[in-house]
Amino acid sequence: MDALSHVEQVMKPMEPVPAGWTPLVQRLPGVRVAIFDIYGTLLQSAAGDISLVSSEASRDGMVLAWQTLGGEGEVDPEHWIARYREEIETQQRRSREIGVDFPEVEIREVWRNLAKHFLGETPSEAQVERAALCYECAVNPTWEMPGARAMIQELRGRRIPLGLISNAQFYTPVVLRAGLGDIVEEFSAELSLFSYLERRGKPSQVLFERMRAQLAGKGFSPEEVVYFGNDVRKDILPAREAGFRTGLFAGDRRSLRIGDRPESEVREVCDVILTDWSQWKEVL
Repeated sequence: MDALSHVEQVMKPMEPVPAGWTPLVQRLPGVRVAIFDIYGTLLQSAAGDISLVSSEASRDGMVLAWQTLGGEGEVDPEHWIARYREEIETQQRRSREIGVDFPEVEIREVWRNLAKHFLGETPSEAQVERAALCYECAVNPTWEMPGARAMIQELRGRRIPLGLISNAQFYTPVVLRAGLGDIVEEFSAELSLFSYLERRGKPSQVLFERMRAQLAGKGFSPEEVVYFGNDVRKDILPAREAGFRTGLFAGDRRSLRIGDRPESEVREVCDVILTDWSQWKEVL
């Protein structure tokens, strides 16, 4: 079974949990490009953050990953989980030591090292990728954010260039396709930045400045760009600093991230706040 088929098989329908926010909707004249976050914005994310993953889901996912890597007999999933997190922290620490502000790992390296530590050998690349995907699907179930697919289809019809800036891994494009279908092909590869490829994640300003430069190379100025995300610190503030217009997606309480800021302060730093993707028509 290929990666896409696996994700589609294990995905289960979800409904967003209303955050209870009043939308802030206004026309953004002059916007010609739309850039999006993925998790919590275009896709519902049941976990939202790795710290919120249930222990049972994490254990079950690790057992499945261990079996995928060729493990036999009994396994202590808690031991594997502890080592998994330790490996991530070690790689992030090494990156910080050489000046990376918000380090991101390449998750396949983590799984290779994990397998070598416990099994004594490095599995095939196919096993590594399947194990990583199995664990991800177990701990972070996803589903389409209602209205996202229709929005993308209509933006395509208006010939508005679409891009992505997301904390992501190699499997994220597959997960996104499973959630939204072939419409994801409308996102320009030249206007998409994934943290695992850049080896740094949001809210690093480097990502947004890099996108700004890529857009400038295509003739777009920052004020002609709107960036949509669900996290004030990781999405809204760095996008605003880069000169982009900003849209906070507040349609799902599980993934809405405002930190300790009062709602009044959040409304001051966002150009728009959407609680449903159908509201984009009043913005662009």
